[in-house]
Amino acid sequence: MYSIKALSTLIGINTDTIRTWERRYKLVSPQRTKNGRRLYSETDLDFMALIARLVKAGNPISNLAHLDYETLKELEETNKQDPLNSLEIRIQEQIIRSIDIDDYLSFGRLVRTAFAAFPAAKLADLILVPALQHIGDKWEEGNFDVAQEHSFTAVIKQSLMAHIPTPRWRTHNRMALFTTLGGERHELGALMGSHVAAEEGFDCHYLGSEMPVESLISHLVRNQFPVVVISLIRSRSDDEILHYISMLNNNLPTHVHLYIGCSSTLSPLLSGKSERLFCVNNFEQFKNSLMVHFSS
Repeated sequence: MYSIKALSTLIGINTDTIRTWERRYKLVSPQRTKNGRRLYSETDLDFMALIARLVKAGNPISNLAHLDYETLKELEETNKQDPLNSLEIRIQEQIIRSIDIDDYLSFGRLVRTAFAAFPAAKLADLILVPALQHIGDKWEEGNFDVAQEHSFTAVIKQSLMAHIPTPRWRTHNRMALFTTLGGERHELGALMGSHVAAEEGFDCHYLGSEMPVESLISHLVRNQFPVVVISLIRSRSDDEILHYISMLNNNLPTHVHLYIGCSSTLSPLLSGKSERLFCVNNFEQFKNSLMVHFSS
């Protein structure tokens, strides 16, 4: 058995950080002596040493805390074998293959690895969006039934929800609300945006999909959100989209920034409608826009 001081020496992480990781992420549960001193087993040492190596290699502890030992070991081996760009390609290829062969379990493991390996914007743009497009293609071509499509997309949704911190419910200038408008059931774009904003320090509030615009306006005004982000797939006519966006623009307080996540083909329809309206076509662009407007 190892004391916390011995563990700190062996893994190269100070004792205060170890205590914080235990309290915040529940990484291990050491035994206690009669006077309350921590005692760590060999298994605890192996796990914490692995975590320490991955953190020192640049992986955020918040991304690692949800992963089991086998997934962490695989991530470490993958990092050793591949530079980052090559790692992106490898995981992309393996995820697409797991979808093609309907290997739901491998897909889930690869998605967990991707969450640990990449920052949120890169994860969304290079891994999750292509995977979702491929799943959608399989369904549209008749190669996936509804249950198959739902099972794969549920993995992504559950992973996103697990990585978005619970709102702190504080009134400040870095609260952001995410949703889709009425009739728009595709919610994963809003969830990916929330993950990106949370990583940049925003207090993210997700309202779910298909939010009636009148109710959305009332909620935003009551709670003084400075940022609202709407994921918009072209599931309505251009006139309906313009009507909804105009309602938001005309009824929200002037300080509110309105982000519309949409395809590049939809951006021209909305561009120039308001100085506070920003169309973003990918998650790196969204992250950079947030950093510009909320740099303080």
